[in-house]
Amino acid sequence: MKELDAKNQKKKGSGYLQLSCGVCNTSQKVAPKVEELDPEFKKMIAEGKLRPCPKCNHFTMKEFGVCNVLECAKCGIWWNWRSRETGRTSRELKERARSHGTLWEAGELAFQQNLERTNHAEFVKLLERNGVKWVCYVSVVMGLLFPAFCCALVQWCSAAVLQ
Repeated sequence: MKELDAKNQKKKGSGYLQLSCGVCNTSQKVAPKVEELDPEFKKMIAEGKLRPCPKCNHFTMKEFGVCNVLECAKCGIWWNWRSRETGRTSRELKERARSHGTLWEAGELAFQQNLERTNHAEFVKLLERNGVKWVCYVSVVMGLLFPAFCCALVQWCSAAVLQ
């Protein structure tokens, strides 16, 4: 396949792309394909279940029970689901979201905390499905304080997660 050079451009108002081959200089007009969205997809957008990334417009779905700070799977920018504010890092954006009260949607923090208490395995799965690596800090601390006790505690934590 021949590569296209920098001369490729869209003519204003025409709706067509003018493409030129970088090897043979052959030029042609190409109409961009306009894809129609699936009705269910449109419904999810209308209901606010899917939102476009503020930078690249890639649609993202946020799972109930996780905070509003998300990383775009396409362009990698961090953004706030509610405010659409962007940031360079998760930490930076979460600090701003906390100060503006936009870190959580109503009821989601309580849901996550309750899930952690009542169904720890599902809590860990929720985090990991959303890109958060769960670490059993109890086993880390206890392993540092009591190395002989560490193996049994890690096995207990692993068993709780796998159930």
